[in-house]
Amino acid sequence: MQNQSEEAWQVIDESIFTELEKLSLIDCSVCEWGEIESFGCLKSLKHLKLLNCPVLEGLDVNLRRQLVIARLPYLITLNGGETITRDARDKAERAFIRYYMEEENKPARYIELEALHGKLDKLIDLDLKPKKYVSVVIEYDNKSSVRRFSQDITVMGLKKKVAYYLH
Repeated sequence: MQNQSEEAWQVIDESIFTELEKLSLIDCSVCEWGEIESFGCLKSLKHLKLLNCPVLEGLDVNLRRQLVIARLPYLITLNGGETITRDARDKAERAFIRYYMEEENKPARYIELEALHGKLDKLIDLDLKPKKYVSVVIEYDNKSSVRRFSQDITVMGLKKKVAYYLH
């Protein structure tokens, strides 16, 4: 299920680059993921710097890191950062699967990772940030009114606001 642009980049002859351990692609014109994925066959490539490339634009920093790590199974460090742990790689590969699961043209690496991790469920987008406001129902003289207050309001402040609404 590869698209044509990815197939075009699978021409790297890994026998030529058997000693290549480090590669720095900074401010270069890499604009397709297939270009990066083609480095996956280079078992000797352990350290990659990939910065300011068009293919990374518009992606969250964490997601772009995960998408690169998942594509390159032999990579040990990315952008001079900490060593990629087994746990970080596992999370990156699962994020990669979820990122492409609904795409029609999946990268070749997707099939490999799905075989490794199995079919995954989509993650629920859940906002666990605390609420900033609370709604309070004020009942008085057979009347009811709902008012919003900051969750940081003090009891004294709430009493003053309620008294204002009642008069």
